[in-house]
Amino acid sequence: MREDSLWGAWELVSFEVERVCGEKSFPYGKDPVGQVIYSPDGHMAVIVGRRDRPKLSSGDPASSTACEKAALADAFLSYGGRYQVMGDTVVHEVSVSFLPNWVGTSLSRRCTIDGNRLVLTTPYFVSEGTKQRAHLIWQRTRQPSVNTVIDGSRSSAARSTDTVAAPAGSKRT
Repeated sequence: MREDSLWGAWELVSFEVERVCGEKSFPYGKDPVGQVIYSPDGHMAVIVGRRDRPKLSSGDPASSTACEKAALADAFLSYGGRYQVMGDTVVHEVSVSFLPNWVGTSLSRRCTIDGNRLVLTTPYFVSEGTKQRAHLIWQRTRQPSVNTVIDGSRSSAARSTDTVAAPAGSKRT
């Protein structure tokens, strides 16, 4: 897979956990929200959550109860850092995370792209005593520019409207 095929923003369509026995679950519900962004300079960030996350009763995080905060934490995940592509695998090098234990780790994801669909699949892991893996399906939000320049310290993308086709049903702005 070419690294530049990942560049851009992707919206979460589905987050499914498959147990080794074939049983499936949806830890963020059947209609999750989320976004993953891959930049040309090798950075990435991901946010995943339940669409139906409860709102805080006061609207002020500092005034929220421990139970409210726990409910929010159970329905949310985010991390970011650098990434690299190795064949059909993307490796996320985590430098910041909602889960502090992930900082400094490498998270491998088998990666396939079919048109504007990205599928990331984790290796099997054990959670709650059960071997399982996660499948995340993403939809590209818009095509990345083909005129991307990287000078080693920063990147800039010059939008090219005549060389990149917009996804079906979308309009160029």
